[in-house]
Amino acid sequence: MRAWPLVHEVVLDPATEPFVKASGDTVYAHYRKNPEMKELMQQAMSRVFMLFMKAILDGYDEFSEVERLVDVGGSTRTASE
Repeated sequence: MRAWPLVHEVVLDPATEPFVKASGDTVYAHYRKNPEMKELMQQAMSRVFMLFMKAILDGYDEFSEVERLVDVGGSTRTASE
């Protein structure tokens, strides 16, 4: 939460990392030290992903023939069928 007030700084300087400024550590280092926070974030992102993907797949005709769509960059290997 401490990083949110600093997010605007990325627009001014793309090299800025608000999370690092707020916590003194990268997000990934923070998650290594706090696996329960990593799990919580993965659950939250997974739920958000599923809602957005459903809306995109329902509203965009070009995906009508797609049988399986995989978020390759996802850390939980979630698939939407």
